[in-house]
Amino acid sequence: MSYPNDRFGPAGPPDNFFKTKDPIVLASAQIVASDFRQWEMQTGQKTIRGEFDADHFRKVHAYLLQDTYPWAGQTRRDMNDMALRDRSSEATGAPLTFEKSTNVNDRLDEISAQLKQENGLRGLEQPEFVRRLASYYDQYNQVAPFRGGNDATLGIITEQIAKGAGYDVRLEQALSLRPEADRALQLGPKVEHRGLVAVLNSVTTPAQGLEAELLRRPSLRELTPDPTRRTHEQDNQRDMLQSGAIIADILGGRAGGQEQYQLMKQSVDEISAGNITSQNLQVVKQLSESVKGKGVDASVSDRFEAATANLAALKGYYTGPATDKGIRGPGDRGRGSSSQQER
Repeated sequence: MSYPNDRFGPAGPPDNFFKTKDPIVLASAQIVASDFRQWEMQTGQKTIRGEFDADHFRKVHAYLLQDTYPWAGQTRRDMNDMALRDRSSEATGAPLTFEKSTNVNDRLDEISAQLKQENGLRGLEQPEFVRRLASYYDQYNQVAPFRGGNDATLGIITEQIAKGAGYDVRLEQALSLRPEADRALQLGPKVEHRGLVAVLNSVTTPAQGLEAELLRRPSLRELTPDPTRRTHEQDNQRDMLQSGAIIADILGGRAGGQEQYQLMKQSVDEISAGNITSQNLQVVKQLSESVKGKGVDASVSDRFEAATANLAALKGYYTGPATDKGIRGPGDRGRGSSSQQER
C-alpha cells in the first residue's frame, strides 16, 4: 500500500520536544532545531569520530537531534520500535521499503566493515570516488536507522566519509538529492544509480591542502571486495521486498484486493525470514504473474521473481550450490579481485 509522504512512515511523527503530530510542522521544526548543531559539525567546531557503524550513527544523531527528540541517539532497534518505516517515493510516488528494525544495527555494522575493506574510499580519483560514495549513501539510506532525523545524520556521515578520502561534499547544495535517492531505493542495489551519482558529483570537489592530496594517493586504493554470500542475500532480499511492495501496492489498490495483498505480504515475510516452502514460493509467483500488464511493469515482476528464486537458493531451499545469476551488473559492488570470506 502507498504510505503518507511525510518522511516518518505510516506510524507518523515520533515523540518530540515540540509536542506535535503534524509531520510537516515537525519536519520544519527539526531543520531549525538542528541547523546550528549541523553547522558546528560541518565547520569542525564539533567533531564526532567513528567507524561509520551503528555506534557512530548513534553519536551523530544524538548530537544533531538533541533539541528535537528526547530519544535522540537511539536506533529503531534500540527502541524496539516495530513500526514500519516504509513511505512513498518523493520522485515517483511508489512505495519504498526500508530495513526491518530488528536488523538496523547489524546492517550499519556490516556496511561499515565493507567500507573499511575499501580503506574508506581513499586513493580514488573523483569519478570512481563518487560512484562508490553513491553506493554507500544508498545502502545507509535504505537502513533508515532512526524514527526521524535520518537525512540529517546521513548527510553528516557522508561528508565525513568524503573528508576522510580527501574530498569536500556540500550536500546542502544538492537540491535534487532526495528524489534521486528515492529513485535509487526503488531501483534496488543491483543497478548503477546514475542520477544519484550525478547529484553527488555536482557537489563534490577535491579538498585543498597537502593532507587531502595524500588521502587521494593511488597507493591507498583498495579494490572493491567481491560480494560475499551475505552480500548476495542482502541484495536479493532488498530487491524482493522492494519490487514485492510495488506489486502488493497494485493488488491492495484493486477492488476486493485486500486478501491478495495480505497473502502476498505474508508469503514475502515468510521467505524473508527463511521460512521457505513450495507453497509460499508458488503464491508469490502466481500473484506476480497476475499483475503483469495490469499496472505493474513486466521488469518489476521479473525482478521480483528472480530475487525471490535467488534468495531461496542462497538460503538453501534448493538442492545444489546457491547461485545468483542476476547479481552481476553495472552497479555491482564486487568489482575487485580480492577473495573475501563470508561474514
